[in-house]
Formats: sequence, structure tokens, C-alpha cells
Amino acid sequence: MSRRPVICVQLNGGLGNQLFQYAAGRALAESADAEFFVAPKMSGRLAHAGSALVDLGIDCQEWPHKASPLFELISRGRRGLRRVLGMPAPKLPTGWRGSVYIERGFAFDQALFSLRGDWFLVGYFQSERYFAPIADALRTEIAATLSSAPVTPENLERATDPDAVSVHVRCGDYGSDPATAAVHGMLDIAYYDRARDHLKATAGATRFLVFSDDLTAARARLAHWTDVEFIDGGSRDGDFRLMAACRHHIIANSTFSWWGAWAGKHEGGITVAPRQWFSEEKQRTTDTGDLFPPDWIQL
Repeated sequence: MSRRPVICVQLNGGLGNQLFQYAAGRALAESADAEFFVAPKMSGRLAHAGSALVDLGIDCQEWPHKASPLFELISRGRRGLRRVLGMPAPKLPTGWRGSVYIERGFAFDQALFSLRGDWFLVGYFQSERYFAPIADALRTEIAATLSSAPVTPENLERATDPDAVSVHVRCGDYGSDPATAAVHGMLDIAYYDRARDHLKATAGATRFLVFSDDLTAARARLAHWTDVEFIDGGSRDGDFRLMAACRHHIIANSTFSWWGAWAGKHEGGITVAPRQWFSEEKQRTTDTGDLFPPDWIQL
């Protein structure tokens, strides 16, 4: 009896990035009737020591194989050769014998779903189109994991107010790390002002709840707002749960708030997203047309 094919996706970056990678890999595995594994990237500037998905409570199987010294030596040699030839050289999961798919650009690639057999996926896959067939199941799974995230009753009451708007202000590494700033950079405050005015005019929103990886910096950036509350969820999953509980959203150029808005889709809810996702230089050369769901407002 022939075995099922295997799809394994590399997890790289923070929770938002890993959710995109997990969702795309899982959708491909389901369409191909394949076994599905994840392989957390354990080195590099954007790597996390393990899987943020596991911390969130998402049940995903990590690639189980262990390397022999000979396999590691051969793998290093292959990666070195690919670098010499100017080719991408991802570190493969230990014992991987299948093919490798490396994302060719930022835009959605339909060709991913023509893959059959054993494939290791490397990329960011930042488009809802990669996982549209499993969207309902994915939202249900995320909601179930978030239900146990620790938050205070007072903050949950604020977030579930029908007029609540989650506002994500990404500071942290966007302002302090030159390499990250060169890719993204912090959004102009004018974007947040336009987004707030839009939600006031179209949804009558009156309660703006600000979440940030640096609340002190966020307070300074929005010091001119008078209709705002700064929320500390107590943890990454606490912030995520509270953001998803809000009816409306103003997201940053951050995959974390992208998922907070997507997972927290509510009847009549409005999500405002920044048209400029990257720094000016990178934005000019990157096709972000598939990044946002069609019903999101881009400003």
C-alpha cells in the first residue's frame, strides 16, 4: 500500500508570520490529502526558539526526524553549493528527502496548489487566498485556542463592547532595529488619524482600544487622541484574544494585527488597513495586491 504524501512548512518569524505559514501549508495538505508537519526555524534574525503556534495552543505536528552526523554534513555541503550558485539555500528539516518549494514573490501563487508528492514549503504566504478553502475551520480553531488566553474581565468587557475598535500600534523593533525598519518601518500617525475618522463616520465607533508592543511609545504617538484607552492584555495571546473580540479594527503594517482582525470577523465589522505595508523603497518593488481581504478598507 502506498503511503500518503507529506507537506512540511517552515515556521519563521513571530506569531502572525507563523499563522500564515501554517494556514497555507495546512490548506495544501488538505487539498492533496497529505500528512502535514511544521518545522520551526531555529536560527536567523527572524527565528524564534520554537513554535509560537504551540504557545498559542494550536495543535500542529512538528517534523519528528533526527539527523545523523553524515546527513548534517551533506546538508551543509548542499546549502553551501546553492549559495555559491546564487540560489536560495534554506535549511531543510532533518531527514527530508522530498522536493522544496521556495516562495517566488509576495503575491499569491496559484501554482502552490498544483504540487503533489512530498514538499517542504519555504516562504511567508501572506494572503488569505492561500487558505480560503479552510477559512471557516481555521477561524474555529483559532477561536477555540484564544478562549483560554488569560485576560481580565474588565478588558474583555471593553473589547466586546459593540463600539469597540482595536487599534494596533507597532513600535518595538520597527523603530529600534535598523534591519526591520528597512523592511517595514513605523506607520505615519496620519494613517491612524484617517482610520479613526473613517470609523467614526461610517460605523459611529466611539471606543478605541490601543494595543502595542510598546505602550509607552504608543501613548506618546497618540497623545492627541482623547477617545482612547490603552490596553495591556498581559501576554501576546491575551492581546490577540482581546483584539479579535473587538468588532472593528485599525491594523498596523503587522501580521499580528492582520490576524487579530481576520480571526475576529464580526457581523457589520469594519477593518481598516494601511495601504503602505512596507517601507517606501520596498513598497515600490513589492506587489501587495493579494495581502488584504477584498472587504477591508485600505487607507
